[in-house]
Amino acid sequence: MANNQGSEAPHNGNTSGNLPQGGEAERQQTPVVYHPTLTEVMTKQNQLIATLFTQMQQLQKQMQEQQAQLFRLQQHQHELSLQLIYGDFANFQRLVNEAITPETRDLTGAPGHRHPHQGHRHDRRHTHSLGPTSVEPDRRRIAAPRRTRKLRRFLLAAGRHQSIAVATSEDYDVVEDPEFYPEVPPSPFADQGNSETGWSHPGHYKDRSAGSVAKHFRTNHKSNGFEQPVETHWEGVFTLAELFEQSCKQYVYMPLFGTRKLISRETEVARDGRSFEKLHLGQYEWKNYVDAFKTVCDFSSGLLQIGHQRDEHIAIFADTRAEWQIALQACFRQNITVVTIYASLGEGALCHSLNETEVTTVICGRKEMKKLIDIHGQLDTLKHVIYINEEGVSSEVSLAKKCTSWRVESFEEVERLGLETPVEAKLPLPSDTAVIMYTSGSTGMPKGVMMSHRNVLAVVSAVMTIVPALGKKDVYLAYLPLAHILELAAETVMSAVGASIGYGSPLTLTDASNKIKKGTQGDASALKPTLMTAVPAILDRVRDSVRKNVDAKGGVAKKLFDIAYSRRLAAINGSWFGAWGLEKFLWDMLVFQKVHAILGGRIRFILSGGAPLSGDTQRFINICFGAPIGQGYGLTETCAGGTFSEYDDTSVGRVGAPLPCSYIKLINWAEGGYLTNDSPNPRGEIVIGGPNVTKGYFKNEAKTNEVYKDDERGMRWFYSGDIGRLHPDGCLEIIDRKKDIVKLQHGEYVSLGKVEAALSVSPYVDNIMIHADPFHSYCVALVVVSHSELKDWASKQGITYTDFSDLCQKQETVKEVLQSLTKAAKQVRLEKFEIPAKIKLIEEPWTPESGLVTAALKLKREVIKKTHQNDLAQLYR
Repeated sequence: MANNQGSEAPHNGNTSGNLPQGGEAERQQTPVVYHPTLTEVMTKQNQLIATLFTQMQQLQKQMQEQQAQLFRLQQHQHELSLQLIYGDFANFQRLVNEAITPETRDLTGAPGHRHPHQGHRHDRRHTHSLGPTSVEPDRRRIAAPRRTRKLRRFLLAAGRHQSIAVATSEDYDVVEDPEFYPEVPPSPFADQGNSETGWSHPGHYKDRSAGSVAKHFRTNHKSNGFEQPVETHWEGVFTLAELFEQSCKQYVYMPLFGTRKLISRETEVARDGRSFEKLHLGQYEWKNYVDAFKTVCDFSSGLLQIGHQRDEHIAIFADTRAEWQIALQACFRQNITVVTIYASLGEGALCHSLNETEVTTVICGRKEMKKLIDIHGQLDTLKHVIYINEEGVSSEVSLAKKCTSWRVESFEEVERLGLETPVEAKLPLPSDTAVIMYTSGSTGMPKGVMMSHRNVLAVVSAVMTIVPALGKKDVYLAYLPLAHILELAAETVMSAVGASIGYGSPLTLTDASNKIKKGTQGDASALKPTLMTAVPAILDRVRDSVRKNVDAKGGVAKKLFDIAYSRRLAAINGSWFGAWGLEKFLWDMLVFQKVHAILGGRIRFILSGGAPLSGDTQRFINICFGAPIGQGYGLTETCAGGTFSEYDDTSVGRVGAPLPCSYIKLINWAEGGYLTNDSPNPRGEIVIGGPNVTKGYFKNEAKTNEVYKDDERGMRWFYSGDIGRLHPDGCLEIIDRKKDIVKLQHGEYVSLGKVEAALSVSPYVDNIMIHADPFHSYCVALVVVSHSELKDWASKQGITYTDFSDLCQKQETVKEVLQSLTKAAKQVRLEKFEIPAKIKLIEEPWTPESGLVTAALKLKREVIKKTHQNDLAQLYR
């Protein structure tokens, strides 16, 4: 037999081309396979771990040497402080230059100088850096090691204010020096009295050593300081319409909107008989800036061609997608006010929103059209329905056309009408209302917040100064509701800097998402974004999913993960003996690389907002995904503007310093025990002022007057109802909410939100609501349990059950979950009265579609209490 052509036969010592004969042939053809024993495998793995630890020890030694070099930098701190206090800027520059030797520059990665008007800060991924390169001392940013951060805050303040907070002092001594910029305007809070002395703009701090007089310094998000809050970042741009047009002219052929093509929609049936829709999605297809602008112009003209009037309102009632943004910008070009409505809104709230704003045109998707058809008899002013084409929409269109009071058009038809008969744009003024954004209605019927172009543009401009190096190389994953101001502001920022926006969905976000067909890439894997926003609930689910997979692998894989995690955690917490440099790189390659891939592998920054983010989740994302998380605080009423943490701030539990568009002050709430003269840091209700504070609630003057106030200087303030603590460096921490505090029978106060956040770390908790009754001495909880975790526990315990509902009702199950909650409570040192004494396990998840949570996954307490009133009553028996 001859060898097959095109293949290479293994050499066996026979060069004649003929196979050996008999038993000799069998021995030579049969390979000997060696199977190592388990002991040998474990020995090899232990040797690998021992090698890694040896490398760690060597790295620790290197870090100690580097620490000695950094110590020399710290010796300059006191001299730098004195030189700045006495105005000796020549000596200050000399000392800084001496500090930056070649070896310390290599050690710290000293950043380069940026133009003072540039829209972003240094690339500060190397956070251990010191050394401005500008000669002007009042136009510099200094990024210091964590241990010298107080000095940095002081350096930024120096040379700008009559009151200089010496941040190297433990008690924050104040040096009064009238030589430093005597034209600095007086505090806008000087006449507010002692009840409003804890305040900040951007980074202002009430100095504790100066009695009740408000002292302050600025974090200087832009190098030229802020005598007034920022309103626009772009010369000659004062409205959102102007901003979008300028971006499209600047980034002409760069990709702007990306959408995945739907290949197929399938239905899978589980073993228990439940059916699930699965999507097979293709890669992203892009529309560039110039094409997007052309579509906007055509659709804008088409709106007028179908009979819509400029003084009438248009509602966008659809999931987040490219057409949503196109419709929004089209309305802005004709100065049409847009009403934004969550796609998950229930029928009652939907009717309320559309009728209150007298909407005449609705732009919607397929499933939203079904809701409109169901309530068509209750809508008073609706004349036009524009549907976004998608697979399966034809049946809803035919039904909608039967509603004779409507004119039904497709999105493409309106665009075509505008292309055939263009209409000249009528751009808005900064004071014109851009959006009436309905809140998610967590406390009742949603309220419409009126946002002007000036309001939104101020927040967008402020964010431009926070995230470093924003630009056309960035790719943003958009999946949160555009009816939420956080997502709307984020996408506006992205289009302003030339970034690309790829649209996705929470249900198709990752490869393991519920609606993704097996073998199909999730949105993050297909897009590979560099930036994304997330609400804490989504980040918690990502954390739980990763931990579950690690625990399932067990063995050496879990040990390596635990070692890598603890080493990186030590580094992030500031220890020089944690995993830095080469060791960090090794752990990323060996352990965390697969975790990075969950979100595409290129994430460099995540913005978390909408609710408080737990410290555990923040650290987990920092370590496992290698990305900083910026926490922000804001409300719909402030266009999401308020505070924003710095890019290199690794502290947990805080929401950063005020944005350059915002002022922050605290006022006493004596009933709750929060006072601005509390020690060690002032506490009180958070009040936000600035150009980002909105116009008020639509057709609700009474509520507007209750929470919006204008001072004698014309500054508009919003009283948030949230309770905050102001830290010495000007950063804010959210610690409570007035509406979430309940007084128990014996006088103890329970903060519902605080307790829920603490207990949500239990692996059994998918969602939780704490309930406290003033007529009882203890609180109770409704716990939406994690199906997978509870089933795994039951399997290990050998517990049999007929279905999941049966498992949730078993006493041993309730006992196990309650013990887990108690353990989580003790870890954060909750008081005994704050720990729920009784719990009810809920098997059905709380979703926006069920009406029990908002689109941002916040609890609708009153709705939940009404839905589960019998369960709550049973817990108090």
